[in-house]
Amino acid sequence: IYKSINKFILSISVMLSGSIFLLWAWIYLPISNQVSRSANEILEGSPTFSSLISNNSLGGGVFNLINSTISGTTNSNLNQINIGLSLSVLVISLISLSITGFKLIKLKFDQLSIINLSSWILLVIFINFFNFSFFATLYNSFSFLGSVRAPVRYLIIFTIIQLVIFGVLLDRKLYENKSAHFLKIIAFFFLALTFIDQLRFEFPTWSAEQYETSRFDSLSSQIEIECSSFYINTEGKEWWDDQLQAMTLSSELGVSTSNGYSGGYPAGYPAQEWRSKTNLFNVGIWLKSKDALDGSCVVGSNLVEKFDQEVFIQAINGFDLLEKTINGQWRWAISNENTLRVMNFQNTDLNGFLNFTITKPKCQESISISIGSNSETQTQNLRIDKTNSKVKLPVSIGANDFIDIQFVANSTFCNIENDSRNLYFGLSSVKFVN
Repeated sequence: IYKSINKFILSISVMLSGSIFLLWAWIYLPISNQVSRSANEILEGSPTFSSLISNNSLGGGVFNLINSTISGTTNSNLNQINIGLSLSVLVISLISLSITGFKLIKLKFDQLSIINLSSWILLVIFINFFNFSFFATLYNSFSFLGSVRAPVRYLIIFTIIQLVIFGVLLDRKLYENKSAHFLKIIAFFFLALTFIDQLRFEFPTWSAEQYETSRFDSLSSQIEIECSSFYINTEGKEWWDDQLQAMTLSSELGVSTSNGYSGGYPAGYPAQEWRSKTNLFNVGIWLKSKDALDGSCVVGSNLVEKFDQEVFIQAINGFDLLEKTINGQWRWAISNENTLRVMNFQNTDLNGFLNFTITKPKCQESISISIGSNSETQTQNLRIDKTNSKVKLPVSIGANDFIDIQFVANSTFCNIENDSRNLYFGLSSVKFVN
């Protein structure tokens, strides 16, 4: 087989592969540097030494029982970072490395040996050595490498390379020993086991249910009626999760979304690190630059807000999720330091007051709070002995700008019955008034 490859077919294959590569490069290279990932995220998605002996979590092979016993892992976790080499691939990889490596030691540089050595060098570059990898280091200098979301996926490519190399090496050996019939039987049996070990009888891939969400069922009708477009900002979730949920919800409702999960974004789009919190101010500024802010909404866990109102207010940190009853809505401060962001998307400065109500937890006799902003030097110091206190805070916000309001609790937290949260104070009725 090795000696009788049809050169014409090989030429056609090379041309087709080259065309596909050029098409990929034409699409990928212009937007390759738009992806932003942290070094920690790269390391978390990198293979480790245990990956080489762990069972392949994405389905497993017929030798999974042996492999899981060796590695001490099971294939119940479907996270991609648990991808590993199947036992058969690990064995043939070592055999191929010993054969081609011996040739390289003797300075016999044939194509197969060079390809095999290159595949192993890439594996070493991707491997996480005790929280260090060469790839993560390269990523710091060449950010476009961040488009490789999970370096551990290289193990799949490595598997294919090793299977092809081993097949060629075995074919060469059989060609050199045409009369060794017993060797052919052993080779066929070994190849059959290797092939079977690559089969995935219960391959856990994406299912339709995973693209369906009921999280926003109660808000769907409001979104359809009030919003020309929407942006999901689900508190307590990471940025990437909102992007996937928004695309699903958009297709279900037929309402445009400004969220998106992609390797490439529109010019100026405020893409973020996948695991960060959403920066709504940057989203609003981008929408305004595209004349798309009017009629847009921000969809939270249990609330739809108009994004094009005079000012938009976002809880940045310290505050817990919004809670609602028929009597109103509020947030609990569960940290001694808490921040509200007040955004102005208008082309004129805004001067006015931020009105809100501070509520004392029932488990406290009194609370003490300092309130200030990053644009003012003065702070208000409050001591609240009764149930709640209404506050009128003067604020000035520049055009297309924002200010952060800091709430610092000087008193300690307390806990109420059947609630494990550390409660400092409650915040409600937040509204900007000229």
